[in-house]
Amino acid sequence: AASSDYPLRDVYKRQGYNWYNEGLVTNKNLNALNFVNSSTGYATGSMGVFLKTSNGGSSWVLSKVDSLYDFFSMCFVDENTGFNFGARYSAPYTYPVMYKTTNAGGNWTLDPVGSSNRINDIMFLNSLTGYFVTHDGAIYRTTNTGGSWQNIYSVSTRSFYSIQFLNSLTGYMGGSLGLLLKT
Repeated sequence: AASSDYPLRDVYKRQGYNWYNEGLVTNKNLNALNFVNSSTGYATGSMGVFLKTSNGGSSWVLSKVDSLYDFFSMCFVDENTGFNFGARYSAPYTYPVMYKTTNAGGNWTLDPVGSSNRINDIMFLNSLTGYFVTHDGAIYRTTNTGGSWQNIYSVSTRSFYSIQFLNSLTGYMGGSLGLLLKT
């Protein structure tokens, strides 16, 4: 059951070509979804909302990370370890914040980010190596499951919005004004 802080909102699930209403979950915006397998998935969004499903989205457990922040991107390395990136939604505005969980969202700890700008996307290639991209045109990498992050590429004239790696050698990054980079 949802608390009074989180009135219910519809969630939809797609099977084949059709979308099905999965019921009411929250009235907060859900900005990022991440499934680690066909059963276990997570959602995050406005005012710290965090949802978890263990049955493929048939039902969701509602909780929160930190209600002072809106979360825009999220990535789980496995069923337990995940990262949630956001920014404060009211003054004083802060960019960015990164929260990490090692118990499937039961508890979250604020971790240092290394960037001073909004993080738009994150992905992990494996349990150790992950990447995130920022609104001010930077790519960051970790090789120790988020213990530290290093800026590995910057372009000050573009925003970066998405990143995806196929393997350890081939990655893509999408940005503003049609920018598409490949490594």
